[in-house]
Amino acid sequence: MCVYFNKKIGATLRWNKVGETVAGITSQLGTQPNQLSIPFDVAINYANTLYISDMNNNRIQRWFRGASSGTTVCGLQNGTHGSAANQLYSPGIVALDSDDGIYIADSQNSRIQFCTSNATNALTVAGNGM
Repeated sequence: MCVYFNKKIGATLRWNKVGETVAGITSQLGTQPNQLSIPFDVAINYANTLYISDMNNNRIQRWFRGASSGTTVCGLQNGTHGSAANQLYSPGIVALDSDDGIYIADSQNSRIQFCTSNATNALTVAGNGM
């Protein structure tokens, strides 16, 4: 978004018409750290770090600003789905708390998972997996 200043009406916000890819590789699906497969949702923290729900790879990827690849912070790096505490199955919406804890709508497991920063397993906070 760009901010323009008009002397008569003050500041005006307008979308920049030219987009920039900040995560993933255009037209390339995959499980490598620099690839995504059906990114569904993003959350951003105070440091402009992106948390991306990588739906078809069954994981949440963290991308630091200016990085060329991401890090899997929830789910398995290889994209395998499952219902164990360290697995996700088609994660959808993501939300962050003030400590970068991640709430995940784990859609195919019918549950809401919570991953604390640097955790290897998530905690089910809602739903029963059915």
